[in-house]
Amino acid sequence: MKMDKTMAMVTVKTTIMVMVMVMVIMIMVIILMVAFVCVCVCVGGPNKGDVFLCEDVGVERCAFGVSTQGERCVLETNILKDGSIQLECQVCNVM
Repeated sequence: MKMDKTMAMVTVKTTIMVMVMVMVIMIMVIILMVAFVCVCVCVGGPNKGDVFLCEDVGVERCAFGVSTQGERCVLETNILKDGSIQLECQVCNVM
């Protein structure tokens, strides 16, 4: 009977440890996501008071762009009449 209580205690302690580890990993993921967003916004971003429009961003930075209005920038591919491909940065209005 005493062994059953000991095993139950070990199981409870193990479960608590696993839950704590999962919470720590979730917090680390959130921290990394916030850091990624900060890097994307801060590196090469506009100065204070500047207006940042997706249409003004080069194609090399478009995929990581967010306008000052909070709109996501997307890289659009256009095929011209002569068959050449034109890339341009446009606004995506998905909420």
